[in-house]
Amino acid sequence: MAIRLLQSLPNWDRISTVYGDIDGHLADLAADLEGNAWDDLIVTDDQLAAVIADQQWIDRVISEAATA
Repeated sequence: MAIRLLQSLPNWDRISTVYGDIDGHLADLAADLEGNAWDDLIVTDDQLAAVIADQQWIDRVISEAATA
C-alpha cells in the first residue's frame, strides 16, 4: 500500500526519472517483503559491508572510466 501511495504523488513521473528504475526497485522490495520471513530480511554487518564494498568498487570503476 505504501508503494501505491508513493506512486500516486502528483510528480511521480519526475521522481521516477530522477531515481531511475525506482518502480522496479519498489516492486523488488515489495516482493521481498511479501515473500520472505522477517528474519530473512535482516542484513548482517558482513552482508552490509560486502554490498558497500561492491558499490565503492563500481563507483571507482565508473570514475576511472569517466576520466580515461
